[in-house]
This record gives sequence, structure tokens and C-alpha cells, in this order.
Amino acid sequence: MNKLFQVQIATGPWKVALETAQKLFNEIITECDSDSTSQQLAKEGGLDPFTTALLLFDACMNLGSIHRLLKELDKAEQLYHKACEIAASVKDFDKETFAKIHLAICLLDRGELKEAIETYFEPLMVFKSTMKTHTKALYLQYYGNACRSAADWGRAKEYLREALDLTKEVRDIGLVSSCCGDLGNVYRSEGRYKDAERLHTAHHDFALNRGDIHGLAISCGNIGFLKFYNPDEFDDSVVYQFIEYSLAEEVGDFARMGIAFNKIGKLYTALGYNEEALEMFQIALDGAQRAGNVAGEGMAWGNLGTVYRSIERFDNAISCHVKYKDNAERRMDIGGLAIMQHQLSMDYFLDGKAT
Repeated sequence: MNKLFQVQIATGPWKVALETAQKLFNEIITECDSDSTSQQLAKEGGLDPFTTALLLFDACMNLGSIHRLLKELDKAEQLYHKACEIAASVKDFDKETFAKIHLAICLLDRGELKEAIETYFEPLMVFKSTMKTHTKALYLQYYGNACRSAADWGRAKEYLREALDLTKEVRDIGLVSSCCGDLGNVYRSEGRYKDAERLHTAHHDFALNRGDIHGLAISCGNIGFLKFYNPDEFDDSVVYQFIEYSLAEEVGDFARMGIAFNKIGKLYTALGYNEEALEMFQIALDGAQRAGNVAGEGMAWGNLGTVYRSIERFDNAISCHVKYKDNAERRMDIGGLAIMQHQLSMDYFLDGKAT
């Protein structure tokens, strides 16, 4: 069932993956709740309570993960906490750590960068040497992503490079693929576009060869956003962003569809299609608010502000950029905060000139 679930995550639709994970969870819960069944299994040499607990751990993690991907984060966190408790009850520290990493990922998905780092990533660092290879790779991958969001490029590269090496060691092609994409994003943030292109292309090729539709959506979005920085490739950038949107829709990743709208809106802004850009950003903002994604909401506010400034609606621009600045400051998004301070300086300067 686990392998089937993983295939359904990669290929979609996620509605089917949710049904698969829920079915497995219900079956394990029924077994755990049946005292007579447990006793009979023990007598017949079947599953012992320890094995049943580990099966329930996996079921909680699977069901929690599909809820997380669907941005049903409250449900995901409840299941990850349950998985933590199960792992602690059987004294499996690595599985307990694995569940805590996923709780940190939930916080990152909410945009709560500061809380994710202080509650999970920093405290877990002292146990890094004792983590199993796969768990360590996942930990370093997402801690690296958190560092990139905090504009700590040095640590982001250090952690993601180590994570990439570890994923190759355990031969987890899915993780190798996603680590390539994440490290490419760091290089893009640093302005190292050739290095970013190399890694995003690797991510794309891994996903294409595996039939990983979701990974392909992410890689197309990354490639398209990279092309945004070259005016000669704007047309290609738009195509890649719409491919990201279409593939995300195919698997049922509505949050990524919103991300695609944000990036398409940025392209429309650069091309001077301001009304179309406003429409894209409003869709992205509504989606982020419904999903409780405060980072995505902040990004949409910032992008809306930039369009409003371009059409000289400076009060609207300032209002939107202040919302993103406050959002980024609360979450410890250092990069976003610096960008919004710069954007607000431009807003006030141009508003002064206009008046």
C-alpha cells in the first residue's frame, strides 16, 4: 500500500491518494482497536503490538502527508503528532525525529519560518549525527529550504549539498530530484543562473524519466521563473508557468496552481499587462488565504503592490507592501522583509514626485 500511495502522490490525482491513505489508516486503526483480534494474532504468531504500532506510524505519516499536500494543515499536524507519540511509545527515536521534521514542514507550509526553525530545526541539529541516512537527508533538505527563506544562502547551500549527497547514497531518486530543484532555487536567489539552470534541468529530467507529474510541475515552474530574469526568454517563461499550472491541476495541487498564478502575474507586470496581472495576483491571494498559507498571502500582497505602483495608485501600493512587510517581519522572512523595505522606499519616493 505504501508504494501505491507514493505513486499516487507523484502521478495524481491526489483525491485518489487520499482515499488510499485513509483506507490503510482505517484498517490499521480497526486492528489496533480490536483487543480480541490482537490477542488472536499474538496466539497465531501474527502481528505483535510492536509491529502494529509501526504500521500505524506509517499510516499516520501517509495520511498526514496527503493532507499536508492538500494544505489541510490542521489535520496533517494532528496525524504527525499522533505519529510522534507512537514512535516515542516504542522508543524509536529516528521515527520520532522523522515525524517532527514533518511538523516543521507544516510550519514552513504555513509560512511560519521562525517557529519552524526555533521549535524543530535548531533543537534537532544536536541529534543530526545519530539520525539514519534517509531521515538526515530529509532534515537537511528542509532546514536548507528554511535557511534560503531566511536569506542565509551559505547554510542553505551547505545543508542542501549534504542532503543531495545523502539522497544519492540511499538511492532515493525522488529525493535526489527534489534536492536538485531546491539547491537550484538557492543559486537562483544568489544570481547564479547557470548553476540554477543546470540543477533545475536535472530536476526536470529526473521527474520526466520517473513519470513524476508533480515533480515535473515543480521543475517547470522553477525553469520558467528562471527564464523570467532574461527578457529574451519571457515568452518561454510564460509557457513554462502555464505548464506548471496545468500539471498541478492534473494532480490536484491547488496550492501550486496559486503559485503559478503569482509567477504568471509577475510576467504580466513586467510586460505591462497590468489588468491581467491584478487578476492573477487576486486569484493567488484568495487561494493563499483559503489555504491559510501566510507566506503565499504575503507574496501576493507584495506583487499586488508592485502592479498598483506601476499604474500610479500609490496608496494601494503602499498598503499592499506594508502588509507584506509586516507579514515577513513576523515570520522572520529576512529576504522578503528587505525586498519590501526597498519597495516601500520606491513607493514613497514616486508618490512624492507624483504629488
